[in-house]
Amino acid sequence: MQDWEQRYREAAHQGRNLFSSKASSTVKNALDSVEILHRHVPSAIDIGAGEGRHALELAQRGFFVTALELSETAVHQAKARQAEAMSAYARTVHCTPSTNMNPLATIDAPRRGDLPQTNSAAHWQRSINWQCSDVATYSPENTFDLALFAYFHVPEQDWYRAVKHAATWVGNGGWMVCVGHARAQLGRDVCGPKDPDRLWDPVGLAEVFASLGWIVVRAENVERDEAETPDCAQRPVHGGDCERGIDTIVVARRP
Repeated sequence: MQDWEQRYREAAHQGRNLFSSKASSTVKNALDSVEILHRHVPSAIDIGAGEGRHALELAQRGFFVTALELSETAVHQAKARQAEAMSAYARTVHCTPSTNMNPLATIDAPRRGDLPQTNSAAHWQRSINWQCSDVATYSPENTFDLALFAYFHVPEQDWYRAVKHAATWVGNGGWMVCVGHARAQLGRDVCGPKDPDRLWDPVGLAEVFASLGWIVVRAENVERDEAETPDCAQRPVHGGDCERGIDTIVVARRP
């Protein structure tokens, strides 16, 4: 944890974010697999939310989000990012006749058609609840419709324990979406851990969900469309001078 807090603090001191401000295309791909059947505003938890890019993506899709992150600096950066989005929203409303604009539209995330329409100012002001807490000790008051693990890289056994613990936070019929750097990318000059024990395997993770009695909807590796960090993002992935990373996607539903 100290390593991540230090990395976030150093990036903030330099006036930059540690990771891209845009949600990963692989995360958006995985979230597109989720179908929320009820019509009330759904709830989601983003576990290891970092600087908030995927919490903002979930809010953009109409969820009320709990963003769980252990680094105090990352939470501070994430709150600042949300405030910037709200400020942009206020300026847009002031300049246009419509008061139903989405303040997170600059995040460039598609909305699911089966989610309720929640592009009101009230929703965006309270759409994300930032929590500075550890996944191992966090205990929510209510269950969620969706839990997201995005690039949560710890030793494999710790990772599987975290998944099993977070699975208890998801209500019946709810979803867990897991996206992370795949073990299959070892040997490529790409971003992500170099320790194979911290990289993901879709088969092993699918087996964890099967052991919990969940229905595995997707379990696969996909090549990434973009690099992971701002430094890597300066190198085009389609131009031949930057190898593509490989991500694991596992999407499972609780019966």
